[in-house]
Amino acid sequence: MPIQSPGKTGYLAGRFEAGLPAAEAILDWSAAQARSSDGAVAYKQWPEGIKGHFIARIPAIGEAEP
Repeated sequence: MPIQSPGKTGYLAGRFEAGLPAAEAILDWSAAQARSSDGAVAYKQWPEGIKGHFIARIPAIGEAEP
């Protein structure tokens, strides 16, 4: 599943077990990524449930919203 906002670096994440803990980790990380200016989220801010699930980094596409 790609996680990306316009004008920001994105990430491809996968291999999650279905369930609430994974869903919460994905949503928490996605919110942190959306708040960042460039799409990067400091490792210390990653939810535990997202660690080890990133497959690829995706270059920024489009333009950031003003």
